[in-house]
Amino acid sequence: MEKVKPVKLTNNKWLNLYSRKFSDGREYFFCTRRQEENIAKPNYIDAVRALPYFVDNGKIKVVLIKEYRYPIEKEIFELPAGLVEQGENPDNAIIRELEEEIGAEVVKLDCSTEGFNSPGMTDEFSKTYFAEVKLVKSQHLDKGEKIDLHIIDLDQIPEVIKDGDFCLISKALLMMFYYKNITK
Repeated sequence: MEKVKPVKLTNNKWLNLYSRKFSDGREYFFCTRRQEENIAKPNYIDAVRALPYFVDNGKIKVVLIKEYRYPIEKEIFELPAGLVEQGENPDNAIIRELEEEIGAEVVKLDCSTEGFNSPGMTDEFSKTYFAEVKLVKSQHLDKGEKIDLHIIDLDQIPEVIKDGDFCLISKALLMMFYYKNITK
């Protein structure tokens, strides 16, 4: 199926709507954060997310954030995340995001997984991490940004994620981390 170059329908800083027509007459709309030259580029990492944790008195502690999200008009629990800036390495991006959002210094960084977030609507491709951290700094938030930190014990994860006000990708990472560490 032959496709034509996508047509940009909006001109916003962080996210834009495009239309793409196909040779069979179908027209499809999608959102992207990417510059036009990177649209549909396979495995182009747009965003990063990490599950930050630390050990305190022999117990694993996990850092959650709670932030207001405008599309759903409420606060939601998530894990620290952000966009990879142009020319930035994804590993450096998550280290920067953890410092900004939770005031953390990264001790150890392990890639968990990567993939498309919602391929029916957007081409956003993200890389996720488990990050051992030290909470030694203060948050460095953007103007108007408000992020509340919540620290929980590893064994609290199943109960905490029962709440529907939780990002799905963050829930999945938390469960992966829980099952990876609960038997240790």
